[in-house]
Amino acid sequence: MLSLSNVVLILAISHGILLSIIILLKSKKFYPNFLLFLFITSCNIILINLLYTDLKLEMLFPYIPLVLDGAVYLPGPLFFLYVCSILNKERKIKKVDLLHFLLFFIYIAFTIPDYFKPERAVVKSFLSIYSAHPPFASILFNWTIIAQILIYLLVSLKEVGKYHRRIRGYYSSVSNIQTTWIRGVIYLFLIGLSIFLFENLLMSIGINFSNYFTLSSIVFGLSVYLLGYVALIKSNTFLEIDFDYSSVKTKYRKSSLTEKDREQIASKLIELMKSEKPFKNGALTLLDLSGMLKVSPHNLSEVLNQKLGISFYDFINQYRAKEVKEILEIKAEKGKTLLQIAFDCGFNSKSTFNKFFKKCFGMTPSEYRKKCRG
Repeated sequence: MLSLSNVVLILAISHGILLSIIILLKSKKFYPNFLLFLFITSCNIILINLLYTDLKLEMLFPYIPLVLDGAVYLPGPLFFLYVCSILNKERKIKKVDLLHFLLFFIYIAFTIPDYFKPERAVVKSFLSIYSAHPPFASILFNWTIIAQILIYLLVSLKEVGKYHRRIRGYYSSVSNIQTTWIRGVIYLFLIGLSIFLFENLLMSIGINFSNYFTLSSIVFGLSVYLLGYVALIKSNTFLEIDFDYSSVKTKYRKSSLTEKDREQIASKLIELMKSEKPFKNGALTLLDLSGMLKVSPHNLSEVLNQKLGISFYDFINQYRAKEVKEILEIKAEKGKTLLQIAFDCGFNSKSTFNKFFKKCFGMTPSEYRKKCRG
């Protein structure tokens, strides 16, 4: 008779196969979906292996888990490559990316001799894993999984942070860019990994906390399928940058701009913001503004960051907040709501408007309007 964990794993595997098919059908239109398909598939293989061992089938067919066990080294690199691909849609898999799968290839090479052992010897090695005190190699195997996945999750989180900084150097409005979902999935993976770490610590001293990692497997499975469904909806919402912003900081150090050049560009910029108020364009980009100033985007970015000490995103939104403040001070609202005024001044989101207004003036727009009305 099937146990509860068996039923959960069967449902998860069925769900995973269906999700893989849906993602594969969409992969032709969106390259990152192909990487997502590979990631979900590798996770399905792991769940199949968990069910296989949960049913003790390795005692009947002991060589199959030798192949399936290596799949645990695939999700970490595949998830990282997927994150990189949705943050930069121009990025494609390169030969050097195969190095991410080094642990997988080492595992395959390490287990080759086991295929030539008698079945009885292979079964005996599996029985030792289920003993009160598993062999050191089994514990070490789990620790390498934890270390690898932890590294890739943290590096993926770092890539999301770098993406945020890049778009704030180029776009003035990022309200339609939602990276909360990818951060949430990473945090959920980290929770599952923490549970796996805890289970492994207990296993190393002979305590089988959740029937051989069942709890961490459930959290892991939920995270995978949450990622799959949410990614199909959200992964197209990332913005592209029209020039190589990643090289900007390097070019600052090699810049041909003199201090006088920076001062002149900064002066022209301030004058343009006052006279033409380009910040009222809610879709304004660094490229747009540099074209109005007749300077390169790299030089404008350099002036903003090095001369004025501010990102393009913060610079533009501070001007928008100041414009709202001036309208409220001279009571030129003409019956408009605060949000209507904010949109007229270039804001595309209520939360961004409230955040910048309070950051600039120490009070909410509503509080300031009341103050102006006395």
